Amino acid sequence: MEITSWRQQYRTYLLSDEWKQKRALVLQRAGGICEMCEDAKAVQVHHLTYQNVGNEPLDDLRAACMDCH
Repeated sequence: MEITSWRQQYRTYLLSDEWKQKRALVLQRAGGICEMCEDAKAVQVHHLTYQNVGNEPLDDLRAACMDCH
């Protein structure tokens, strides 16, 4: 798959209800705190790997603050 095509599909996925639900679950799991530095407020969710995008288990996702992401 071409990189620009993959990026567009990824951006579309990040706007999907499926992603919004997974994102909310990860932020809830973290209690709103960054799972990397364990100090700052988590505002984003980071993929540990992009191999399973769209079908990623929650274990592949981490709540992150702006500095850690």
